This record gives sequence, structure tokens and C-alpha cells, in this order.
Amino acid sequence: MIGVPAALALGVLSGLMIFVPYVGAIVSAVPSIVLAFAISGQAVLYTVGLYIGIHILEGYVLVPLVQRRATHLPPALGLAGQRILGAFAGLIGLLFAIPLLLAIRVLLQTLYVEDVLGDRSGA
Repeated sequence: MIGVPAALALGVLSGLMIFVPYVGAIVSAVPSIVLAFAISGQAVLYTVGLYIGIHILEGYVLVPLVQRRATHLPPALGLAGQRILGAFAGLIGLLFAIPLLLAIRVLLQTLYVEDVLGDRSGA
């Protein structure tokens, strides 16, 4: 799209490296940026902009939609939980906010909704 050679190979490499949390997104951009330097400064700006745009779209749109569907955790609850636990426990709270919210949700579903209320529909 922007004229950087070996775009398919760089895309596959980026897709594989994104599975490494936090660092993978940054490290996956390095080969593309290095190749863009060989073309022009404008290609570097386009490459950096494309990586930032794709990761923003993934992080703020795609991942919350997938998480909501897979875990039935509303995105607003996830963001609020990250904000609250991040404020109280710092980076550790931010990292463990979603898993803790999911554990609390399962506990509430099992102990309160199913046992106390007797609703076993799984809603």
C-alpha cells in the first residue's frame, strides 16, 4: 500500500510477533521501518503511521469486541476495572485487572446467580 518491499513477509512477521505481549508490537515494526529507511523519509513516516493506526484499531476496537464476545465482559467494565485497579495497585493492577474481573464474574455467576437465585440458564 505504501511501497515498502516484502510487505506480505513483513505482515506475517508482524502478525507472529504480536503474540508477544507489549514488546511484540514495537519489535514487529522495526524491520518495516528499517526497509522504509532504504526508500525515503516519507516512507518511514507512512510506515510508522500505518503501524500506529493498525495497533490503535486493534487495541481499541477489535480486541474489546472479541473479548466481549468470548468472555461476556463488557468493554466499559474492562476499561473501568483497569482504571480503578491501575490507580490502586499501579502497573500490577493494570496487568491483572481483566483476569481478576473475569474471575469475579465467574464467582458471582456460580455462587450467587446459580446457587442463591437458582438460575442455571447460563445467562
